[in-house]
Amino acid sequence: MAQYRNAFQAFRKLFPLVTQFASWDETNFYGEATYDKEALVVGYYQAMQQACPNCTILAAEFLDVPKSEGVPMTTWARTFIKLAGGQPQFWGLNNYEGRQPPRQHEHAAAAGRRERQHLACRDGRNRQPHRRQGSGLSAETPPRGEG
Repeated sequence: MAQYRNAFQAFRKLFPLVTQFASWDETNFYGEATYDKEALVVGYYQAMQQACPNCTILAAEFLDVPKSEGVPMTTWARTFIKLAGGQPQFWGLNNYEGRQPPRQHEHAAAAGRRERQHLACRDGRNRQPHRRQGSGLSAETPPRGEG
């Protein structure tokens, strides 16, 4: 992990204005190397946090797919939280599935269900609001004085 942290710090030196990162995109998708390597993603996440404590870092970005195509978000996130020793501040969701025709009403219901699953990944003590950005969903703790 030291090599990763050093590379991340070198990147930050070259691009100090970049302050938003994700540990891994579509991490629960069976096509990604990380679908069963939560500990590795925890390591990336913690390395970025240590190297840039003021940056916004998504613990992971989930892909909105059926169980046949990826690990359920709640399963993957619960393992991550256990390995990380606590709830991360930010999660991401790529909800492409809910945006594709032709059966839009069915996909919208599936997307809503997956958003509820995404929010359920968080433990009961840390009820953050969520916000949409483009086709993604990001759950976060509001800044002081908000929410």
